[in-house]
Amino acid sequence: MISESNVASSRNLDTEDSDLSKSVILHLEKMLQTALDKQEKLEREKLNLERNLTQKAELYEDAMRMMHTIRMQHNEMIQAQFERICFLEGEIEPAQKDALKGREIAEGYEKKIAECKDLQEALEELEQEMRTAVATARAEMERKYDPEVKRLQCELQAIRDQHAITTAAFAKYQQETQAMMD
Repeated sequence: MISESNVASSRNLDTEDSDLSKSVILHLEKMLQTALDKQEKLEREKLNLERNLTQKAELYEDAMRMMHTIRMQHNEMIQAQFERICFLEGEIEPAQKDALKGREIAEGYEKKIAECKDLQEALEELEQEMRTAVATARAEMERKYDPEVKRLQCELQAIRDQHAITTAAFAKYQQETQAMMD
């Protein structure tokens, strides 16, 4: 049978066990609370990290889109510049041909100017030679034919004088003949 002391001791033990159990429970509750606090803290950190990760992912996607857009614009710009270069190269060749033709024309023009200058000088020389030849010929003719011309001029004057005398005599004869007939 159970004695009272055993019951009391059992109660004591129960009380001690109960105190111990309460203390273990309290300790476990504290540990549980700490674990829950830690879990909550970790959950918050996880949410913050997920938010940061999402923001970084969005930022990365935005950056990738921007890079893609920039690359596309860059490629379009390069294509446009390449087309412009091709166009300008196409324009350069005819311009170079025109410039070459222009140089050839200018050289031909310069040659013609030089020829004209040479011809002008030759013409001036010929004119001078002609003036000299004419002056020489005139002087020679005057020297050669001057006495003959003077003689002929004297003869011409004599003929004129004779003609005047003859004309006057004829006029007188005509008057006389007329007077006789009247």
